[in-house]
Amino acid sequence: MRSSPLVFFIVITVIYLGIDIYAYQAFIKVFGNTRWLKLIYWGITGLLFAGMIGLAIGNAMSAQVPPRAGMLMGTIMLILLVPKLLLASFMFVEDITRGIRWVALQFSGPTEESLMSKGPNKISRSKFLSQSAIIVAGIPFLHLLYGAVKGKYDFIVRRIQVPIPNLPAAFEGFTITQLSDIHTGSFDSKSAVECGIDMANEQGSDIIFFTGDLVNDKATELTGYEPIYSKLSAPLGVYSILGNHDYGDYAQWPSQEEKDKNFEKLCQAHGQLGWKLLKNQHQIIEKDGAKLALVGVENWGKGFKQKGDLQGAIQTPFAPSSEGETATPVSEADFRILLSHDPSHWEAEVQEHPLHFDLTLSGHTHGMQFGVEIPALNIKWSPIKWRYPQWAGLYTDDKKQHLYVNRGFGHLGYLGRAGILPEVTVLELVKA
Repeated sequence: MRSSPLVFFIVITVIYLGIDIYAYQAFIKVFGNTRWLKLIYWGITGLLFAGMIGLAIGNAMSAQVPPRAGMLMGTIMLILLVPKLLLASFMFVEDITRGIRWVALQFSGPTEESLMSKGPNKISRSKFLSQSAIIVAGIPFLHLLYGAVKGKYDFIVRRIQVPIPNLPAAFEGFTITQLSDIHTGSFDSKSAVECGIDMANEQGSDIIFFTGDLVNDKATELTGYEPIYSKLSAPLGVYSILGNHDYGDYAQWPSQEEKDKNFEKLCQAHGQLGWKLLKNQHQIIEKDGAKLALVGVENWGKGFKQKGDLQGAIQTPFAPSSEGETATPVSEADFRILLSHDPSHWEAEVQEHPLHFDLTLSGHTHGMQFGVEIPALNIKWSPIKWRYPQWAGLYTDDKKQHLYVNRGFGHLGYLGRAGILPEVTVLELVKA
């Protein structure tokens, strides 16, 4: 095993065990340090670390460890770690308070109220605080557990009206179904995925857009899912783009040639599914004489692969025009829609581009697959907001340019969806 992974593993183990030991104090206070509590609590921890060690050894020996095995282990760790962090935080705050009280006693002397039964300078943990900590920690535990068991396939349809000032009458009421971040390699139920795809088809939209990350790493992840994805259809077709995971950058390859072959195979798969893959290209869509310019760029994101070429996409038509016919430039279209996987592209380049983009469709964030959304109370929160200013839903700038960030269809890393549900978006274009 190489030294750097070994050091990383040791550090993670020490931190995790430290949190575990600290959190255990709350259970001792409430339930007593019984044999059954020790067996259950430390037995689960032991099994978890045995699994982690097995994965670490497998990776060190270059064994073909299934990627889902690592994600499953990470999911279990997350479900257990988050509540333990809360418990440890409660215990830490109380220990700070106890320490301050102990120091104060050294100067002021013990009083009948401040001392407990085990000695003049002994201040015990509060059982009430331990009980409260366990109850509070139980909320994210159940939230994450439910997300892993059911939430990951609890597809929801979100309907959004997008007001566009220069919308031609021919496109009034035009509907778009958007899917994003399918991440096929994370699924364990083809029937559940098919239900989500059927849900998208049932919306009966004029056109369907897929905004990147069809797989986690490899084109082979699509095996068996082709009949499901090829069911997607709309009167004006299905258009797609690439996301950061579609390039195979997060997998180990025997050679660059193998990686290139994988990428080529994945791009071909889009066509075999009946999807039109826009790789820094555009397509003019006409309806009753009005023109919509659909522009699709490869991935462009802050901190991620930047193969997106917006200017090149504006200049390059998706399909060559027929002989003798001049392609319609994007600048002459009545309005423009951009497909760009990463929403950070919107602020970095799209908003200030000389060519006005009425609507940009993105994905990428997944809403972190964890958070709280209560539309009736206008509550929408996820830790991902600290990384991406635009992380889920519709955003509008002062130029009336819109960005919609899809929360994603699939899942990655954490094999679940806790509060931020998998999404099928239906956008209706209306005259502003």
